[in-house]
Amino acid sequence: MVASRHRIYETELSGSSEPLHSHEVPAVVILVSGEAMAGGKRLDQPGSWAYIPAGEKHRVAAEGAARLVEIEVR
Repeated sequence: MVASRHRIYETELSGSSEPLHSHEVPAVVILVSGEAMAGGKRLDQPGSWAYIPAGEKHRVAAEGAARLVEIEVR
């Protein structure tokens, strides 16, 4: 059995966005509260998520206050 390793980033945005970036591995962005856009997908309910393939440039943005978790799976 191979142990899974991951990185978790917690982000709070308030009318702003993260810079355009990519990850070496796939990532999942999960909305905790508020509304946001991630990888071109609208996240409008807590628990909404977006899958970001490895190497794909993306940004996470919110017009109002939003809390998100971004998980890299290694």
